[in-house]
Amino acid sequence: MNLILTPVYRAYEIVKECCGAIDKFTVHPYLHVLVDDDSDIGDPFPVGPSANRRIILLKRDYSGIIHKNGLGQAIQLGYDWAHQVFINEKTNQLPYDHIFLIESDVIVQENWNQKMIEVVKTLPDDWLTLDSQAIDKEGKLTYPTTVSPRLGFEREDLEIMQYPDFQ
Repeated sequence: MNLILTPVYRAYEIVKECCGAIDKFTVHPYLHVLVDDDSDIGDPFPVGPSANRRIILLKRDYSGIIHKNGLGQAIQLGYDWAHQVFINEKTNQLPYDHIFLIESDVIVQENWNQKMIEVVKTLPDDWLTLDSQAIDKEGKLTYPTTVSPRLGFEREDLEIMQYPDFQ
């Protein structure tokens, strides 16, 4: 069983397509937890829960604050919720074989999770995240893949924080 975590902040227009692609192209059994980091759009959430999907909605913003650093905390809540011993009064299938962070504007392709599992075997144990194939709908490389000419190095312009913004 794999765990897929998806932050949704202000991405209602694309999250339905994201979930559809995950449902269609995920090879192994999974639990997909979406965390809406206080989008406050007013529209109903565009997808519903299912046998493989759960949704956590947060309302934490108020006027006078800057919406920052909450995404990491929201993802932590989703992670902690998914690691409870019981989910819906049934024993949870712990531990997870793999944990994926798929942002709501990422549309996965066929066998995406099998490819990621194969890549994981080649990485050091202490890697935080992996963004190996960031492309847009036309197949062109996108941020952050195209930003650094020194791929494989930590850049000076990256901010290291307790709860990173996973963009």
